[in-house]
Amino acid sequence: MSHKNEFKHDVVRESIVSAFGFIKRDSKVITRYSLIAVAVVLLAIAYNAHQHKSALSANEEFGEAVNSFIDGNPDLAFVDFQSIVDRYNGISSAINARLYLIQEEIKTKDYPSAIDNISYVLDNSDNKQILASMWMVKGNIALTENDFEQCKKFYDNAIKIQPLNSIKDDYKIELARLYIKQDKYGDAKKILDALTKNPELRYNIKNDAEDLLAEVNYRLR
Repeated sequence: MSHKNEFKHDVVRESIVSAFGFIKRDSKVITRYSLIAVAVVLLAIAYNAHQHKSALSANEEFGEAVNSFIDGNPDLAFVDFQSIVDRYNGISSAINARLYLIQEEIKTKDYPSAIDNISYVLDNSDNKQILASMWMVKGNIALTENDFEQCKKFYDNAIKIQPLNSIKDDYKIELARLYIKQDKYGDAKKILDALTKNPELRYNIKNDAEDLLAEVNYRLR
């Protein structure tokens, strides 16, 4: 593990955002939206500090692992993230390290390992943004298995606890997509009608909602 005691503040934000710039609209939903969901919380936790001695040590090691990841040494970074999980299990840096592991497990489609780490985060984190994103990722994994009932349940959990309305709107779009996939156009229309009437809706979400609503209205004719 390299000896870097501080996060690369500006580079952390820039690198994490740019790492997901390759995500296109035609990508598979599990990769696209799961990675975005994890990326959002990685931005939020990159600067966390901890008060207890063991947590401070873990936070320093977590910072070094993040820097390795940013410097283009993901293999070293993921070894370090796993080491943090193994040695500091139960504190916030270990939870944050699991988020990076989940990101990698989703990329490699190691869904069983991702589910194990997601379940741990859900049981041990009290950060609502992290919890909401984990429910969304869990829902996306259920979607790959065509388990629509579980997917809806997990999406509903995410929407319920997500404190940021702008992100909640993203989640609602995905719930509408789920309904469309099941030919439940009436349910999708209710969500999309409400979204399009929201004057504070982000421009890109408004475009998505309007496109989906046009499709739904066509299907309901």
